[in-house]
Amino acid sequence: RDTDHSERRAYFKDVADLIAVLMDSGMRLSEGLDLSYKDIDFESNLISIWINKGDRPRSVPMTKRARSILSIRQAVNQVKPFNLKDHQAETAWQWVRKEMGLEGDKEFVIHSATRHTCASRLVNAGVDLYVVKDILGHASIATTQIYAHLAPHKLVDAMSVLED
Repeated sequence: RDTDHSERRAYFKDVADLIAVLMDSGMRLSEGLDLSYKDIDFESNLISIWINKGDRPRSVPMTKRARSILSIRQAVNQVKPFNLKDHQAETAWQWVRKEMGLEGDKEFVIHSATRHTCASRLVNAGVDLYVVKDILGHASIATTQIYAHLAPHKLVDAMSVLED
């Protein structure tokens, strides 16, 4: 965000905002790029995602950071928060990977850095897997269960019930 880019890379700052919103909401890249302000309710603090991979509309509460970013961006563009193309987000992401020395890491893609990080943070904080499933819009709990290993403390907590 604070890196000086040429005029042709001015959209990199927009991508930085997009990445933060994706990370805080669990939205897919396509969902973030398709998002319009008619789908954001600042009064109820919800983002409604109507069209998605799983064909399962859902609403996701906004974090303070996501809400702030989206609110600030609304003053600039009244229709959509992000007027970016897929290839622009990918170009900016390739630059980030190179700066981090991870350009050869084929697993470090926008999807894993945003959606997986969101899910991992939720599970590590003790959020129930079924809630994580709903936030991410997974069709099946089996998909969400790939994050279950991140919460071994839940096993300890469960067994402590037997102590009583």
